Amino acid sequence: MFQMPAWATQATVDEMRTIASDPHTKALFAASGMSSVEDIVQKAIMLQECALRGDAKRPYVCVMRGAFLRPRVVDHPSYPLIMSQQAGERCRFLDLGCCMGTDLRQMLLDGAQKELVHGVDFSPDFIRLGFELFGDEATMDGVFQRVDILDGWDSGSELGASSATGWMSEHVSSFDVVHCGAVLHTLESKEEVQEVLKRVFCLLAPGGVYFGGNRPTWVHDAKSFHEELESVGFEGVEVTVRSGQNEADAENVLFKNASAEESGRGTYFVAFKPH
Repeated sequence: MFQMPAWATQATVDEMRTIASDPHTKALFAASGMSSVEDIVQKAIMLQECALRGDAKRPYVCVMRGAFLRPRVVDHPSYPLIMSQQAGERCRFLDLGCCMGTDLRQMLLDGAQKELVHGVDFSPDFIRLGFELFGDEATMDGVFQRVDILDGWDSGSELGASSATGWMSEHVSSFDVVHCGAVLHTLESKEEVQEVLKRVFCLLAPGGVYFGGNRPTWVHDAKSFHEELESVGFEGVEVTVRSGQNEADAENVLFKNASAEESGRGTYFVAFKPH
């Protein structure tokens, strides 16, 4: 029987149960040997408090709401095409800001090769809790690594391969696909967003694709973000406002500066590094 911890509310548990009942969530956890919705909820809610008290610096809404249970990458309109085009290829994937690794595990379920995928996050707590959530540390050893994307270049240097340091220097032009879901909207300025985009551009191989999504109402609207991606050097840029609302989009109450069009929704994006 489910044991609700003293700090959790019934509303928290009910929302967790709704997310855990989603077909994509159930399929992903079934691949990890967990088929019971109640078991998923019990494990997730016990780990949730650890995540909120850990080294992630602030209580991210996706953690507070339990959105880490569901692979939201499947909602991206370009995801099926990206995965189908890479089928059978030795495609190198990077999940940037992977949190507990839910989306990356979905990519593996959908055909990505484990030896060619990498998940990085600035929080080692998130990575550790992902292993606990899915119970797969033994089989996923070496896939995840603690990396702060805003580090990794010599201070004062022009951003590029010659100035990269540490992990970044080992992975310049290394990835065919970089996914960045629910990350950019956590940054506090357009300058920080631009720095991340420049780093992604350097990590991608020529012809590589960068895709992801942002919660509503952050430092960019769809138009300005499109322009920012192009200013860094990306081409074939598409930034689309979501047509519907799911459990993650309710996060809009915590953010500011949305256009009326994007209020309550958010955006998906896809962009390419020139050959």
